[in-house]
Amino acid sequence: MGLKNYITNDVYVTVTNVMYFKHNRALRFDIAFFKDSTKTVPLGSSQFEITGYRQLRRVSGYSKVAPKDPNDGDVWIVQPNAIKEWEGRDGLFAIWSAEEAAWKFWHWGDDEIIYFIPLKRYCVFDEKNFLLTPAPIQRIDDIDWWESWFGPDVVFGSATTNLYRQIYSYLKQVPGFENTVDC
Repeated sequence: MGLKNYITNDVYVTVTNVMYFKHNRALRFDIAFFKDSTKTVPLGSSQFEITGYRQLRRVSGYSKVAPKDPNDGDVWIVQPNAIKEWEGRDGLFAIWSAEEAAWKFWHWGDDEIIYFIPLKRYCVFDEKNFLLTPAPIQRIDDIDWWESWFGPDVVFGSATTNLYRQIYSYLKQVPGFENTVDC
């Protein structure tokens, strides 16, 4: 089963590397884009993640100087050429500890995804170029939504559906995939 997107010059899409975590209500998969129906001319790929129970850093912003009156647990990205107590900590996370009344500094994890509060988006941080880019994740806070799309009864409870079919049905709802047809 696959999708054919007629809006972008006959691009074909295949879902691969599916990981389904029933108890965590999480789903991760890759989509591969192909130029031809035989899927031999690759154009690229992208990773999707749909989750409802993942702890991500909620980043308040980025700055060269520590904010006045931070709340316990506030997280900031230290900008290049930082000053005062953040000097020499460029590109790190600065996390306020109210208990110690001090800033703690952490390195980024490989491909770490954060929730950047000013943009109201999940992002990945490019430390080298100091850029935030959208992350391939959709967080689900509505358990009923999750159960209606990817709950075990939906995914495994019928002879007419399976996990791949549900992923393709879901993708047809995602912007950019709304004009797709099965192939």
